[in-house]
Amino acid sequence: MARVVAVDAGVFIALVDGNDAHHDWAVDFFIHSTGSELVASALTLAEIMVHPAKNGMAERFADRLSGLHLQVESIDGADSSALAKLRAESGLRMPDVVVLHTALTHAQALATTDESLARQAQTLGLEVYRPATHALGVSA
Repeated sequence: MARVVAVDAGVFIALVDGNDAHHDWAVDFFIHSTGSELVASALTLAEIMVHPAKNGMAERFADRLSGLHLQVESIDGADSSALAKLRAESGLRMPDVVVLHTALTHAQALATTDESLARQAQTLGLEVYRPATHALGVSA
């Protein structure tokens, strides 16, 4: 069975923005994750679609994302208690809490460019992919 990796918005943003400090890492991450299943919450997807939507490019951008075979997970009322508890315990912003919740409920690993989110995910036992000086920035 393929490894399931929850992906944070910062990873997608770094992938498409050649000027982003994490661009090269994000390209490497996506190249090396072809054997993995990638998952993101609907909120994360909406977050990465904001800039393309402002530029009238949302549909084109969504078509480009479809090549990643990203599984999009919804958030519903049943998630609200777990999200509130995770937010209260972690101190993370709600978009990061949603990413973390997605990783905890649908994946074995998390890919992020956010250090606070990476640390919290590691604390909760997730494997973390993040920019670093070693191969793919994998942290255990």
